[in-house]
Amino acid sequence: MKRVQAFPWENAMQFGLGVLRLPPDQFWAMTPRELEAAYRANIARAAFAAPMDRGSLEGMMKRFPDGKPSMNLSAEASAKSPGEPSSD
Repeated sequence: MKRVQAFPWENAMQFGLGVLRLPPDQFWAMTPRELEAAYRANIARAAFAAPMDRGSLEGMMKRFPDGKPSMNLSAEASAKSPGEPSSD
């Protein structure tokens, strides 16, 4: 006969109340499938939140180099003090 594994209430409560910071009434109103969906979404988000390593950063910098600024301000316009009216 196959033994049924008990539901991991301690882990579920730690995740729902601690990680998700759900109020108790919202946690207890969730179905196990809803809790599992929230758990899977949290795991997926954590995978994307990992910091980029040096090699990945250097590769991205080669693929998308910084260019010149898109707005060309003349030296005269950039030398004016703030609030000074434009002669245009």
